[in-house]
Amino acid sequence: MKHFFNKRIAAMVLIFAVFFASFAPAANASILNPAIYTVSGTVYADTDGDGVMELHNLDLPLANMTVTLHKTLADAQAGTNAVASAKTKRSRSL
Repeated sequence: MKHFFNKRIAAMVLIFAVFFASFAPAANASILNPAIYTVSGTVYADTDGDGVMELHNLDLPLANMTVTLHKTLADAQAGTNAVASAKTKRSRSL
């Protein structure tokens, strides 16, 4: 009888574990993903207006520029609802 009791408790623990695990958030959602929370890049003078940084066209990095992250495109266009702001550092010599 004691042997049956141990299997019964083990089965109940397993059932409860599966039940509670079904309500837990997904594993990938609970891990901090730096790619989601990080913005990086270079502010540069786009001399030809093509959106590509080309050093041979003198698209050089700009220093002391303020970059602002907005919640939505509409907020960015209106200049409202800023989430974060950062200032670029001095540009390095090439």
